Amino acid sequence: MPQSPRPKQQVLVSEEYRALVRQLPCARCGHAGATQFCHADLGKGAGYKTDDRRGWAGCGPHDGTMGCHYLVGSSGHYPKERRRLLEAIYARWTREQILQAGLWPSALPPWDEQSE
Repeated sequence: MPQSPRPKQQVLVSEEYRALVRQLPCARCGHAGATQFCHADLGKGAGYKTDDRRGWAGCGPHDGTMGCHYLVGSSGHYPKERRRLLEAIYARWTREQILQAGLWPSALPPWDEQSE
């Protein structure tokens, strides 16, 4: 049976949130100064990104390394289920940092921590 196209899920995008995430140290290794906004893998596909609130702070290339963004997201180092678990942990830590600093964007609804 042919599959019908999957309807594009509405995801929340917040440039303000992404900018805040890039100010944090890496959620995996703690390196500061090379942080990138990392999209979570869960729910991602060709032409699909995930909700920004699932994103996490990951370091990009620095000090001769490819960084944690590459290691977790693209290197193939972690099997899919492990990568998704790590991304959920790092995303929760990222959200907590922004909330604790009192910087959560007013236009961005809070993430339901129970939904993970």
